Amino acid sequence: MVSEYRSMFESIHVRRSCVGASLLFVILVVSCKKDTSLSKEDLAEFEQAQTLYQNRKFDEATTRLEGLRSKRKGSIEVGVALAKVKFFTRNFADCEKILREVLEEDNGSPYVKLWLGKTIAVDPKRQAEAAEIFRSIIRSDPENYMAYYYLGRCLEAQDDVKSALIQYETALTLGFHLSKIHLHMGRLFTRMKLHSRAEQHLSQVKTLNVNPNDVTLAGKILKAGDEDL
Repeated sequence: MVSEYRSMFESIHVRRSCVGASLLFVILVVSCKKDTSLSKEDLAEFEQAQTLYQNRKFDEATTRLEGLRSKRKGSIEVGVALAKVKFFTRNFADCEKILREVLEEDNGSPYVKLWLGKTIAVDPKRQAEAAEIFRSIIRSDPENYMAYYYLGRCLEAQDDVKSALIQYETALTLGFHLSKIHLHMGRLFTRMKLHSRAEQHLSQVKTLNVNPNDVTLAGKILKAGDEDL
């Protein structure tokens, strides 16, 4: 199995130039670009809504953003911000509806597509649908490591372990060392009984020490081995 696994990764070919630049640019455009469809007063209101969102005051943020969206339906930034609030308050139906409306205005936005894919993937029965969204992002932006990560999550949910590992490894190759990637890879390697590889990734979760829950779970997986996985 080890030799089979190694041969899988020898077939991965990813471009390494400008590592991580594509997604960073997208995030900056969506989050920081001045929205020319908004007046000075609207921009001030939008910034206040963003602050409320960051402080997890979702009800107040929703009120402000819904008011802005009713006045400025074509504002992509307002639409995405409102969708994110809906997502974190678990109103996934409204979140998806808003994101699809936003995509009608800007169908080429990888950032909006990522959020749409994440929203759809909340439903266990829609993993294949979400996966295709992430694949569409990768086709247009092969260095979008977030898309590889979320595609891996969808494939893992469908129990396609080998394909999921390839997507996670690709994200890491592109420089995206997210704690949860190492956590998921560690868990999958444990299921494959490749314990030394599992330990490498689970130890990395502890080294990164970004999310206490991830660190705790990594420790449990290391301790349990392949039990209940």
